[in-house]
Amino acid sequence: MSFIGLLAFLGVMQWITGQFDIRIIIPFFIIGLFLDVKESSQRIKELEKRLKKLEQDK
Repeated sequence: MSFIGLLAFLGVMQWITGQFDIRIIIPFFIIGLFLDVKESSQRIKELEKRLKKLEQDK
């Protein structure tokens, strides 16, 4: 499950229980954004390696 999905799930559960507090969600949102950016940068590095390998094979 993505962190955006987890964030939405936490928000809905807090809303249902009536204990919705934005201060609880904000840390999860920040952590989720950080992990998404980290994962994206790893994917970009992998794609750059593949591109260099393809250029060398030509």
